[in-house]
Amino acid sequence: MNPKSGIKLQPGNKAQIPLTEIHQKIDAGVKAAVAKAIERHRRLGESISI
Repeated sequence: MNPKSGIKLQPGNKAQIPLTEIHQKIDAGVKAAVAKAIERHRRLGESISI
């Protein structure tokens, strides 16, 4: 097990989580953060650059 990530590693293999799953999680997190930032700016009446 990789102590930093908590992901079990098998000899000769990389992480068990497929990269596509990791990419989907990262993408979902970025989209949620952007939506939160846009909503905050909207509530405060501040402009936002896109």
